[in-house]
Amino acid sequence: VADADGNIGGMIMWNGQFEVLNAYGSAFASGEVFNWFLWDASTDTYYEANAVYDDSYSHTNQFQSDGISGITDIVTRTIYMQSIDLSAGWGLYSTYITNDNSLETNLSGITESLVIVKDENGQVFWPLLGINEISNLVNGEGYQIKMGSVDLLEIYGDLIPSDYEMFTPAGWSYIAYLHQDPADAETMMAPVEDLIILKDGSGSVYWPFLGVNMIDGGSGMMKPGQGYSIKVPSDNYFSYPDLTLASRFAANATPVYPLTKFRESINTGSNMTIGIPADSWETLPEEGDEIAAYTENGLLVGSATYTGESTALTIWGDDMTTDEVEGLVEGESISFELWRKSEDRIETLDVRTWVEGDNVYSVNGIAVAGNITTSTKVMGYELYPNVPNPFGAKTTVSFFAPEDGNVKVGIYDMLGNLVEELTNEDYESGMYMLEFSSENVAPGTYFIRMNAAGFYSTRNITIVK
Repeated sequence: VADADGNIGGMIMWNGQFEVLNAYGSAFASGEVFNWFLWDASTDTYYEANAVYDDSYSHTNQFQSDGISGITDIVTRTIYMQSIDLSAGWGLYSTYITNDNSLETNLSGITESLVIVKDENGQVFWPLLGINEISNLVNGEGYQIKMGSVDLLEIYGDLIPSDYEMFTPAGWSYIAYLHQDPADAETMMAPVEDLIILKDGSGSVYWPFLGVNMIDGGSGMMKPGQGYSIKVPSDNYFSYPDLTLASRFAANATPVYPLTKFRESINTGSNMTIGIPADSWETLPEEGDEIAAYTENGLLVGSATYTGESTALTIWGDDMTTDEVEGLVEGESISFELWRKSEDRIETLDVRTWVEGDNVYSVNGIAVAGNITTSTKVMGYELYPNVPNPFGAKTTVSFFAPEDGNVKVGIYDMLGNLVEELTNEDYESGMYMLEFSSENVAPGTYFIRMNAAGFYSTRNITIVK
C-alpha cells in the first residue's frame, strides 16, 4: 500500500490465508487515501489495484493512527498504453487513453523534441517560452502539436470507451479518434449531423459536399493516435459507431497521385481548403495534370494532382512559431496555375466565379470554385523568392528555364561581392531548385542574382542567426 506519490507505507507476501498488513505513518498523513499495488512474482509484473473495504471495521480507505480497516477483496486494474508516432513539424494527434496526469506529465517523455501544443481554443503549452495554458488532456479532444524532430509518445491509463459521447461546438473544433483500429472516415462520421468538413493534420479532407475523402493521404481511413479538425454548422453530440459497421478499407476514398512538376508545400500548421468540383472546368484537365497555388510574391503554398474527380486543394498559411514567412497571411490573394502533363505546358488558372468564398486566404477558410478557365502562360526565365526568407541555416532557391542553356545563380553581399556561386551549369528547360547553406555566412541582407541568355534578375534575402 502506498501514498499518492507512490511511497510504500506497508507490504506483505500473500500466503493464501488471512493476513495483517501494517500501514505506517512515516508514509501517510492522517486522512490520506490508500493506493494499492500488486506484484505478480510469476511474471514480475506490477499492477495497480482497487480494494473492496469491509464496512464493519471502524475505518476504510483512509489512514488514521491506530485505525483499523478490513478488506474483502483486491481487484487488479489493467493499465493500458498507447504509443503514438510523432512526425517532425506540425500534426494533429489524439489518444484513446485517459488518466489523471497533467498535460506536462503526459508529455514529459518528449519535451526535448516538443515545440508547441495547441488545443481547439488556441490555448498553448510552449515549453521554450515557459507557457502552459493547458492543464490536462480532455477526453475526446485532439491537439495540434509541432515537433522539432520525430519522437514516440507513450501514454498510460484507462481506455476511453470507443462510443464515448463527444461534443462538437458550432464551427471548428478538434476531435480524438477513440477506436484502437483504423476505420473509414465516411462510416465514422455518419452520426455527425450536417458535417461540413473533416481535416487531418496534413490538411487532407473528408468533404461530403464535394464527394472527396482524402483523409490519411488518400486511404480515407481514420487512425488511432491521429486527431482531426471538424467543422459543423451547430452544436452537436456524437459517438463513433461500432467497428463492426465499418469497412477495413474506405470504399469511396479519393485517390492521391504523386506530384511530378510542382513540389509539395510546407505544412505550416495553418491552412484553408479550396474545393474544385469536377464540373467547374471549362476545359477539363487530364488525369496526372497538376494544380498549384501561390502567394502574391510567387511562393508555392499549395499543390495537387488532378485525378479526374473533384479536387480539394490545401492552401498553407504562415507558421506562427517562426520569424520566417512560409505561407499566406490573412487577407492575401491566392493565384493558381495548371500544368498540362501531356504537353508539359503551364497555364494560368482563373476562377471566374465562386460558389462559396473566394481566393483570399483566411485560416480554416473554405472556398468552392464555380467556373474555371485557363489560358496559356508565356513563360520566360524566372527567379523565384527563396523559401524560407528570412532564414537561419538553409533556404531553397527556385528558378525556371524556358529553354536549354547555361544558368548562373549566385549569392552576393550588398557591395556586389560574390559570396557563393550556387550554380553555373547547362540546364534543359524546366523548373529547378537549389539549396543554399548559410553556415559560413554572417547574418545580414544579401541578394540572389540569376543570369541566363541575357536575362538578369535579383532578389533580396535575409539571414538571421
